[in-house]
Amino acid sequence: MICRLASAYAYAGSWRGWSMRRSSARLRIWENSCSSSALESGLRSCKAAPAGEVRRACEVISEVVIVYAGPPVTEVGSAVRGVLRDVTASARGVEGRHPAGPPVRIEVAPESSFGAALLWHTGSTRHLHELSALAQTAGLMLADAVLTDASGEAVTCPDERAAYERLGLPWIAPELREGEGEVEAAATGTLPALVEEGDVLLIRTGRAAMRKAKGGWDPMGVGLPGLDASCLPWLHERKIAVLGSDSVSDVVPSGLDDVPLPIHVGTLVVMGIHLIDNADFDALSSACGASRRYEFLFTMGPLILLRGTASPVNPIAIL
Repeated sequence: MICRLASAYAYAGSWRGWSMRRSSARLRIWENSCSSSALESGLRSCKAAPAGEVRRACEVISEVVIVYAGPPVTEVGSAVRGVLRDVTASARGVEGRHPAGPPVRIEVAPESSFGAALLWHTGSTRHLHELSALAQTAGLMLADAVLTDASGEAVTCPDERAAYERLGLPWIAPELREGEGEVEAAATGTLPALVEEGDVLLIRTGRAAMRKAKGGWDPMGVGLPGLDASCLPWLHERKIAVLGSDSVSDVVPSGLDDVPLPIHVGTLVVMGIHLIDNADFDALSSACGASRRYEFLFTMGPLILLRGTASPVNPIAIL
């Protein structure tokens, strides 16, 4: 099936390095609470990884969780005491609060069980409930951040892939661990693909459908749906090649007085990501929904313009 994405306009990105100044209010919680040099140096000597809502990329973060295996709890507590407030240590780990963010909990785990602990402290309650039920059918028990066999011995899981493998499943990406059918999908080999490096990411806001139903409107006066500036770190992490939209990618108004189109600035100027604006994704959306496929071959032939920074294009999706 071939879907023509109607007439669109593409802008060529130009890499300038990730140095865009961002307000601290728009930093991700993980950056805001746990990326200070003092906290990083405190955990540098051990195996550590973010978990919980941060790792699942939840929109609202109530707590920052870090799983680590390495030095004694007392050493970690001392190392982060200068960064976190109200630090308390127990046999399970260290708790405290960062001045700029929510509570921080650092969970200790044996290195041989690090994968099971990271899995346990990352998944939602429903995801863990489904995994625990699956473990029981395999003669195992998943509880309190440890995977044990029938004799009660801890199963060696140095990483998450090993833990999921012992449960008879492929690794499930953290963003999917919400207990919304991902365990069944993993068991049947139908897990959805996530955005990866080099992908063309197309965002449908429904602008074309609204225009067909209600006619045109003043985008600067009424507004346009799109991505908030807080999406920029996520786009940078995914290292996509092209970002396409049936609108202008940016939400309008942006909420930033000095930067009306922060997605344009962040992608084109800072990250060198090419943009496609004003495409029509309605036919593509219907085709993807009917086939339950959201990956496809994408082609686009921009004009070769000397010193040009943009071009009319006719992007095509082939399913």
